[in-house]
Amino acid sequence: MATRRLGAGGRAASAALAALVCCVLAGCRNTAPPVEEFLLAPLPAEQLTAVDAAQRKLAALRLEPLLPRGFLDRREIGWREGVVRAGPYHYKRWGEPPAEAVTRQFVELLRARGRFEQVDASAAAAGVVHVQGELLALHEESAADGSHPCGVAAIELAVEVFGTETGRRIPRVVLHAERSIAAASDTMEAMVAAISAALAQVLAELAAQLEVIAAQAAA
Repeated sequence: MATRRLGAGGRAASAALAALVCCVLAGCRNTAPPVEEFLLAPLPAEQLTAVDAAQRKLAALRLEPLLPRGFLDRREIGWREGVVRAGPYHYKRWGEPPAEAVTRQFVELLRARGRFEQVDASAAAAGVVHVQGELLALHEESAADGSHPCGVAAIELAVEVFGTETGRRIPRVVLHAERSIAAASDTMEAMVAAISAALAQVLAELAAQLEVIAAQAAA
């Protein structure tokens, strides 16, 4: 992982020292560090199993691709330090746009749970549970001095249920889920694992809430 972010003075000193070392080792050639790419860990196997298999199927669900907020619209892995400092790791990147990866995992989870008759990112049939959402967090977060790094994930969804004859069956519902998990070590691999674990918990919570809403609308 990139050097842990320090306070302003510490960051400047660290950058100067790093530049001096690189200059000496590389014969003062201006060489950028290599770009490293990371993928979200797969969802835990225990989450990718059917739930309540004996119950009847719920209506088809249409999940629009999640929209990214703020620095989540880029592939560089984001960090937040304290209350106001934030930025990207320029040479530590996601292998694909974060919102696309999270949308795909959410669809995979909803299909694996088996409650909805259909889960599609483009279906528009009558009787559909329509879900729009925003990816609010998928980044590293730490205290103001860079200590206690955690992986954070947060999603907000707006849910509408439409009936085949009566139009909208329930008022628009807004769901929010957020999790923070401490990184096991001071490496980017550990941070990505923490972010992935936090996301898995967020998706599981939202999937269960969507099933409850759809079941209530069908009652």
